[in-house]
Amino acid sequence: MNNFEKRAEILGIAPDKAFAGKITVNTLDQLKELLNISGMPPSAEAVSKAAPSDAADASQSVAHAVARHVYGAAPLSDADLALAQSAFPLQLNVVSQPDKTINSEWNLNEISPDGPIVVSLGTLTIEDGGYIVVSNRALDFTVDTLVRNGSAAPGNDMGIFNILGITGAAGTPGDTPTAPGQATNGKPGNCSSAGIAGDSGGNGTTGTLGSAGGPGGAGGLGKPSLAATIRITTAVQSATALSVVTQSGAGGQGGAGGTGSKGGQGGNGGNGATCGCTGSAGGSGAQGGTGGKGGPGGQGGNGVDAEGDITIFAPSTALSLFQPIKKTAQPGAGGAPGTGGAGGDGGSAGSGGKHNSGGSGGGTGGQGETGTPGVAGTIAGQPADILIQPA
Repeated sequence: MNNFEKRAEILGIAPDKAFAGKITVNTLDQLKELLNISGMPPSAEAVSKAAPSDAADASQSVAHAVARHVYGAAPLSDADLALAQSAFPLQLNVVSQPDKTINSEWNLNEISPDGPIVVSLGTLTIEDGGYIVVSNRALDFTVDTLVRNGSAAPGNDMGIFNILGITGAAGTPGDTPTAPGQATNGKPGNCSSAGIAGDSGGNGTTGTLGSAGGPGGAGGLGKPSLAATIRITTAVQSATALSVVTQSGAGGQGGAGGTGSKGGQGGNGGNGATCGCTGSAGGSGAQGGTGGKGGPGGQGGNGVDAEGDITIFAPSTALSLFQPIKKTAQPGAGGAPGTGGAGGDGGSAGSGGKHNSGGSGGGTGGQGETGTPGVAGTIAGQPADILIQPA
């Protein structure tokens, strides 16, 4: 029975079948056995960084203690052990396959929306165009023989193995407020007495300034890359470097500022009066109000540090093939400024009384000012360390 077949037996999966799904783990001891099936646990440094003992949240602290216990020799307190056992039975995401070939992205997150991932392969052949990605998920990846055919690097700045975080969510765009109502109309003209014109129709009032657009929402905090262990137990066949890229989660971009509201409509001119054989002139409509200023863009989110290192085990003759590439997770850019609102419509002209002209219509108000752009996030996320050790 070879290494892969032994692992498949421990996982409870037929060694000649390709399996991708969940298996039930009934006890803490069984979980420890499954995650140490190769006999090569991650380093103490990697486990310690992946599972800090000073977690503020009590349940998170217990989860970290369990991780140290599962991967290392750290004992659990009686209280933590009792709480940990209450989590079982649990479901573990598993891929088990005797032979697998990839020539495009293999995104391990597609196996399940959450939870750690265990991969066990006999032979993995990576053709040009093939690479592996996992984001914000703990990974335990074991393959007996790794074959790399070809030499072309994956595109999009990817490596052969990519242990990544997730970029924070973009901020929500700001709201556009409702335009103000129409301004006051001019007073109508009148007759001072029978047959004698009095006041002309009054002019309308200038339209109200539009309301400013709402501020864009802040970009979200990135989600960290998590601990990963990659093991090649038997052989690596490759004539080219095997890049291992890691980057934690970048901050999300701030939301765009909202568009300012349209300016208020100018008031209508008052109608002139008819007074027997004469009358008074109509008033002029007023200019529409200036559009509201665009809202400010939201602040970009912060990048987040990795929450666990990457440990690679490989035959000693192949260690030099692995090329670590560590990238900083940048803070998110600030949101775009909101566009100024359109100018309000001009008021209508008042009609003239007998033998008198009407007023003129009001002009359209001016475009509102553009808002201010959001500021970028302030914190960059530091990448995981990549530890390469002999199998």
